[in-house]
Amino acid sequence: MELGKANILSAKLTKYDRRANSFEYEILFEAGGVKKKIVNTGTPGRVEPIVAGIVKEIKNMSKVSVDLWDNSTLDTFSKIDDEIIDNAERKLGLFFKRVNDKIAAVKQNKSADGYLNTYTSIAGYSMNF
Repeated sequence: MELGKANILSAKLTKYDRRANSFEYEILFEAGGVKKKIVNTGTPGRVEPIVAGIVKEIKNMSKVSVDLWDNSTLDTFSKIDDEIIDNAERKLGLFFKRVNDKIAAVKQNKSADGYLNTYTSIAGYSMNF
């Protein structure tokens, strides 16, 4: 899925800590032919702030420097289509909703049967776009 000149390739949950109620994720994307990675932490719950932060960070990482007539520079964004942003937000939102569902399943599990497998399966969950 393309975000302006940035193409989001995958999202992966790398760590989950139940005691701290947090997780670490990485987003792999390509901008200008160069693969880049965003590694950040989040907490289960509302998905929208996490997705908005990712989109904002990708926009900031894909700024283009433009030289003006008076030899000064102005940082600008490449043109980004609203439909492409909506698609990226929708797919990233789906990823983080699934992460929330997996975490909720672990927290609601009352049985020792399969608990450890369920808990360890959270870290490593990924989605390719």
